[in-house]
Amino acid sequence: MWIPCRNLATSIVFAMFVGSLMGKIWLTMATITASIIGLRKFGIAMSVFWITTGIFGFVSPIIGLSLKKNGPLSPTQYQPASIFVGLCYFMAGVCLYVLRCWIIQRNQIVEEMMDDDILADHLDVKVGFKNVFKGILAPKMGKV
Repeated sequence: MWIPCRNLATSIVFAMFVGSLMGKIWLTMATITASIIGLRKFGIAMSVFWITTGIFGFVSPIIGLSLKKNGPLSPTQYQPASIFVGLCYFMAGVCLYVLRCWIIQRNQIVEEMMDDDILADHLDVKVGFKNVFKGILAPKMGKV
């Protein structure tokens, strides 16, 4: 939607749509981290995640400027950067879907082990590669 944006109305709709989605990282990062890592290693994991997020925040403007087309000012000079960012968001969505499938399979294994310890580190639970992708297209996988 950003690529064909040429007027104020389109940019307002784009800002409302993207703005409603971009703030979700601050809410979901802690819950996803606690679900994957566990509460014992939660602080360390959050520190690592925020440091890597900050590092990519420093590098991303450089990548965007290197993808910009050279030449006179034109509305399409940032088109390669927009396409790159769109592909990055798409791949991030695919990675989150695979992560969701992994968490569901891991939770099923933990339920079979009958481990109800809320502080337990479930990182030692082995989920096979085929098991993750076995349920990826299942219509009813359950809740995370």
